[in-house]
Amino acid sequence: MDGKEDNQLDNGVMITEDVRTQQVEALQTVNEYIGKLIPSMETVAGELSGDKQEDTDAYLQQIIDGLNWVIEVFNGTMSLINEERVIMDKDEINREVVQLSEALIDKNDARVATVLESGILPFLKQFQTISAMYQ
Repeated sequence: MDGKEDNQLDNGVMITEDVRTQQVEALQTVNEYIGKLIPSMETVAGELSGDKQEDTDAYLQQIIDGLNWVIEVFNGTMSLINEERVIMDKDEINREVVQLSEALIDKNDARVATVLESGILPFLKQFQTISAMYQ
């Protein structure tokens, strides 16, 4: 080997210290970003619930783009987050993303707002709390 310590996970996946360092850095970066994404998502959910503005749809698209990046980071750091036990369930967030996608396809603003508030925001808040442990 290259002298770097490896860690064996319960599922048999090996994580090198280099990968672990990258995961920690990603969690540190995503923590700060989520802190900005949550209030923006709360604002757009409110707009979609009845106070729609001229720029709400464009704002929503930016938020969806940000959410996609957060989910990419979540997927890339899940092995570290769930190293000792399952703390965050990937299937749970996937279900919420599917519901969000369906609501977006249907152009159902009220449903988009509901999914953001009841499914996506709780995920973001949990991920923010967990990622803060790596600061």
